[in-house]
Amino acid sequence: MIKAAVCDDEKIFTKKFVLMIKEFFDTHNIQINVSVFDSGTDFILNRAKYDIVFLDINIPDVGGFEIAKQITDRDRKTLIIFVTEHDELVYSSLKFRPFRFIRKRRLQEELADVLRDVISEISKQSNKQKLIYLSNEHDMPIEIKDIEYVEVIGHRIHAHLKGDNVVSFYGSLSNTAARLMKYGFIRIHKSYIINAEQIAFSKKNCVCLKSGAEVPISRNKIREFKIQYEKIRSADL
Repeated sequence: MIKAAVCDDEKIFTKKFVLMIKEFFDTHNIQINVSVFDSGTDFILNRAKYDIVFLDINIPDVGGFEIAKQITDRDRKTLIIFVTEHDELVYSSLKFRPFRFIRKRRLQEELADVLRDVISEISKQSNKQKLIYLSNEHDMPIEIKDIEYVEVIGHRIHAHLKGDNVVSFYGSLSNTAARLMKYGFIRIHKSYIINAEQIAFSKKNCVCLKSGAEVPISRNKIREFKIQYEKIRSADL
């Protein structure tokens, strides 16, 4: 599911704009959720993260450039698309590194090309989320989203994937954890790292995953686990 936001105070334009966006993604069989904000203040106070933000440069109260700065400070992966009636403002906006521009008076001609570029870019970002591990045999690309948990036995790492698949290789759990933590993984035991997205619920001595697997949690890791898990959940809202 792609998460998008439209920040524009022109309600008639916004209604038409959102409809066109949804129709485009529907024809490409891609799910998209579009949130609408008619003031910059409301958008900033919302604090949710989005894959795409369609931002009116001239939105009143806060202003499009200030909103763009706050978006990039929050998450540089968000694609900012400036929507404007004023061509002369395009040059001023370049320092905020927008992904694309759409001119309101040329919406019909420009929107489809921009959305095709959006789909391509999001696909590229998704494909980058792989880990390449060097084993004795060959390099093994593993999709991060497919990893449920990782365990170490002796000097061998075992990555447990969806579908009961396991990929094993020699390595250090500490090094593996360092690579995984930025993707929402949590170390809950000296021998285990789990993918927060795969958590169903936790019990006193273990974390239960959506697949039904139960991964032990160290007593001294329980508090840290709860803090990290709440941070990850809050970031995804």
